[in-house]
Amino acid sequence: MPNYYDGYSSMGGGFLWTVLAGSIIIILLLLVVALVFYVLNSIALMTMANNRGIDNAWLAWIPFGCFYIAGKLSGPTKIGEYKIPTEWALNGVLLAKLLFHNVALLGPVSSLLFIVYGLYVVHMIYKQYAEQSAVLYTVFSVIGLAPIFLFMIRNNEAVIVEE
Repeated sequence: MPNYYDGYSSMGGGFLWTVLAGSIIIILLLLVVALVFYVLNSIALMTMANNRGIDNAWLAWIPFGCFYIAGKLSGPTKIGEYKIPTEWALNGVLLAKLLFHNVALLGPVSSLLFIVYGLYVVHMIYKQYAEQSAVLYTVFSVIGLAPIFLFMIRNNEAVIVEE
């Protein structure tokens, strides 16, 4: 009687090892890209903060601190006649996202709010450092390319427009 499957056939085992090896390579490549983006983002924010004389520019290297520095660079958020300090508002929205991420309606709403507000903040930075390209940079930031654009404009002179 022929044995059609012995549980350890060379074809099946080799295929699974290939899939596993491919998956590990993809994960390692994604980790390298994430690390490169983290370094680019941190260097860009720290350089811009130093050039603007913002205290504690080293916070650009700390996960929550980078949002503080980005908020300081973007300037206050204007809602009607009120000006809200963006550096605290952005971290507040992030905190709401982290607290409510498992709540049925609040999770997706807080995540969307954080993404939209984060794009607004980088757009305000782009407007100050590269006004002609601000919209284009913001559109490409939707797919995660903000660290590259921030790094590209980090040494530009900021043009701060008070409204």
